[in-house]
Amino acid sequence: MFFAFFVVCASAQDFDTITQSEVFYKHDTVQQPVIEAFYYNKHFTKRNHVLIDTGIVQFQDYEPHMPISQNALSLGYFAAPSLALTEIQEFSPHFYQNPYSNRLFTNNTSLFYVARKPLTQVTYSFSSYEEQQISFFHTQNYSKDLNAGLRIRYYKGQGEYNKQAVSGRHIAPWISYTGDMYSLYALYSYNLLMHDENGGLIRDSLIEYPLSMIMNLSNAKSEKNFQEGLFLQKWNLGKRPLIADTTRTLLPVYKTAFGHAISYKKSQFFYTDSKPSSLFYPHIFHDSLQTHDTIKNLEIKNTVFFETTQGARKNTAIHLGVGHLYTSDLFFDAHYQHPQTYWNNFFYEGELIQKNIFGFELEHNHTFYFYGPSASDFTIHNELSKNFTLAHTHAMTFALQYDVSQTKPYSVLSQYQSNHAYWNSERASVFKQYLQGKIHSETGNIDLSASVLQMRNLLYFNKNLELLQQSSQTFLTQITLRKVTKLRFITFDNQITYQHLESDAVNLPQFVTYNSVYVTTSFLRKLIATNIGVDGLWFSEFYAPVFSPSLGVFSYQNDIGIGNYPIINAFVSIKYKPVRVLLKYSGLYVLCAGKNFIIPHYPQASPLVSFAVSWQFFN
Repeated sequence: MFFAFFVVCASAQDFDTITQSEVFYKHDTVQQPVIEAFYYNKHFTKRNHVLIDTGIVQFQDYEPHMPISQNALSLGYFAAPSLALTEIQEFSPHFYQNPYSNRLFTNNTSLFYVARKPLTQVTYSFSSYEEQQISFFHTQNYSKDLNAGLRIRYYKGQGEYNKQAVSGRHIAPWISYTGDMYSLYALYSYNLLMHDENGGLIRDSLIEYPLSMIMNLSNAKSEKNFQEGLFLQKWNLGKRPLIADTTRTLLPVYKTAFGHAISYKKSQFFYTDSKPSSLFYPHIFHDSLQTHDTIKNLEIKNTVFFETTQGARKNTAIHLGVGHLYTSDLFFDAHYQHPQTYWNNFFYEGELIQKNIFGFELEHNHTFYFYGPSASDFTIHNELSKNFTLAHTHAMTFALQYDVSQTKPYSVLSQYQSNHAYWNSERASVFKQYLQGKIHSETGNIDLSASVLQMRNLLYFNKNLELLQQSSQTFLTQITLRKVTKLRFITFDNQITYQHLESDAVNLPQFVTYNSVYVTTSFLRKLIATNIGVDGLWFSEFYAPVFSPSLGVFSYQNDIGIGNYPIINAFVSIKYKPVRVLLKYSGLYVLCAGKNFIIPHYPQASPLVSFAVSWQFFN
């Protein structure tokens, strides 16, 4: 995403080690990284460190408008709902969050930092149809133990077609304190998205007449509000850790600790239409003159845990915890309100991380619910990985992952009512198994992965906005190959995914491929560096789901096929000291061959030029 100011280019590291970033600092004759970032794994046992692209060398990867390198399709305009081409939709009580998840600040997408020097970055972009976006990022250490930071993103646009206005506000502050005897990590994410909804073309044949494109809806709007928070504390129950690095780049690890974590998630979806049309909506249950639907969901999760690391080299980490999950929902329209409902679940969780088992690292964690509507639900994650050298020169990484889970749908997934949708059904538990193998060659810049997914009782929406469960099983086999090739000043980035899907409730394209090629040059004694190139996404034809704005979801259909055409952009990115500039032309194929549907009933946008500039302050 364009707002992301970092590139994840390192896998999980040791419990208390770090990776090296691009910028270094001399301390006691040893080079130390100026800035590093990490995130906690699911149960807060292990810090996973990532490299920070402080130079933003490949600025074209931070695309300001409609990024296509994520194997996703949108409705064809800036900041529109998007659909993943290589993932099966899974629905939680916050189901209306799915089409916007790649734009949100959340607990899972936030990092904690250790910054020897303050890092600030301001980015601004604009394009046709009044599309503008501004992003701000800042982090710094106020002492060797205390760090704080802030991310802000604001954007707006009118869109090319009628009723495509959009605006978004995102803010995510955080603070972290890692002392010898006590640690605290806190973050908060706020996301507000507002869209005018046009429902797509009233007739698909109108795509041939650009001046006569009439949309289904003219008075519909949606507003989405997503908030998340995390407050994590750890108390050292053992001795004060010995740390030679007094600048505290190497964060302490407690041999024995007690901890408490509380997480918060609140979602709200508002949908209005002052002139609901029976020609567009499959149902109008209550009011044919206006629609005013609201869904509100809340989750609060409390966990207390004990953790310990064992072994002379801290090769073993163990985590044990118990917790309580509180959930509630409320839904209503202009004439009807369902009583607010509450649920309480209790769970147990555990984790084992074992390093250096014949050179392998094992990570296992699980969560079991033993009381409440989720009783008998569970999630189990297992991963085995190894770094090795092939033929003494080729650095390789191998990883094998196996996940299994069982989840009982409840809350709004079992009962819901609005002006355009209704369901009331006892749900069977959704069972899921996932097996994936990955191998990475550092020398050849090659990534190869293969996976098998099995799901039973999959939830899906049909065109009538009914939430159903698939009676048969779903099987998905995926093979993905990526190769980055550098030939002097030319870089090729090629990725292809093959998918074989057996399902009566979801469709995916058989092939998806993303390719880019760019030329890197420098001028004025290498003070100015440029990347000039093109990138493109192609996917085979498939029955893409339709977008249903009154619920904010993509719904299954098997009548209209799209695909078998590319989406191509051309770009020029320029780097001069702390300044990065990007000029991008979107829609090369549209310019040459005309428009297609990117999602059923939603036509592609006309070719347009986008401009972005980023200024970085790294004092």
